[in-house]
Amino acid sequence: MNGFDSPALRRLRLKLAQQPVRLCCLATAVVVTLLFTCQVIRVKIPPRGEDMKHHFTVLSSPHDCDSRSRERDSVGSVFWTVLAGRRDRLEIQEKYWYELHAQGLITEVHLWDFTRHGYDLSEEEKRKNKEWIHQREEAHEFIKVKTVDGSSCRGAQSCFMLVYAYYGDHTQPNDVVVKADDDIVYVNASEFRCFIRYVAEGDNFLVSANVVNNAAIAHIQQELGMIPAHVGTFEYDLPSFGDPMLSSLYMSAQKAQDLHKYFIGHQSQFYSDRLVQIQHRFSVNFIAYPHRSAREVAALTQWALSVYSSVWRPWWNVVCPDEAVLTTYASTVLKKKETVYMRLVVAHAARKGQYKNDKRKVKEIVQMYKNLDAGGSH
Repeated sequence: MNGFDSPALRRLRLKLAQQPVRLCCLATAVVVTLLFTCQVIRVKIPPRGEDMKHHFTVLSSPHDCDSRSRERDSVGSVFWTVLAGRRDRLEIQEKYWYELHAQGLITEVHLWDFTRHGYDLSEEEKRKNKEWIHQREEAHEFIKVKTVDGSSCRGAQSCFMLVYAYYGDHTQPNDVVVKADDDIVYVNASEFRCFIRYVAEGDNFLVSANVVNNAAIAHIQQELGMIPAHVGTFEYDLPSFGDPMLSSLYMSAQKAQDLHKYFIGHQSQFYSDRLVQIQHRFSVNFIAYPHRSAREVAALTQWALSVYSSVWRPWWNVVCPDEAVLTTYASTVLKKKETVYMRLVVAHAARKGQYKNDKRKVKEIVQMYKNLDAGGSH
């Protein structure tokens, strides 16, 4: 038999002939991906250890806002949205929902049900987490449990991207979307009013709170004198195209615990009326964006989902999660303005790398905030 006309080759030719549309779509996706790669590579990625000062700017004028004022006329509805999965963290966060809703500062809390994606949880634990979030919805009219269509995404990260699409279609002028990780365990609630006014009135694409335990923001905090050297050195290794933020904080549960302990003992030291504009990648643990950004946020995340989930799925969590496209790509390629609002201090329990490094220490961090006196925490 002619080796160039084997049954295997005939089957291959038949298969290729039957799938021209699929091949065309794949080729288009590859071209789009390569174009995106070229755009990212054109952005100057500094070598490890280069000073991040080139990528953040302390703005000269602080936000003029009286946190004691009751005014919020410029703000429409405020949606506090949580990618909800872990009850032990949410039990700490929920007191802020009630407090801020009672003050008229948040309209609804949206608990997106990601309980099935909880890593290292038994099926029984996942079931109890699901029951807990639905019990909150039944008990409080302003709390809504929402779900994504799991058939249109693969894995937690790609499903997360669909949450942003919802707000592209369900916000009105002057509305604000606040996206909080489920392990935000402290919020300086007295500054939340000024935070949402700044988001609604400013010209930012998105705004981050002043997050404790966030690689990029910890570096800024140390540069501004909030974290002394004896707590640790909080460098920020800027990621290359295929390299996540592998700073020592990102990978060390011990370092995260040391930082949390220092913060709990020196909360006022982390407060500042400064605004810091940042032009590179940072973790989106607690961000907010206005209605005017909502459709573009949805479009960017949906574009990333469609391209990377089909072409570069093995690299999905490294190359282009929501934070990469909404921070690195938006600020460096699209030249969007992104700011850290230093007045609103929040604490983020742990990153996944820290959890994998030492689960016991992460549980101790969560317990630290459970023990924190609620009356003196905000």
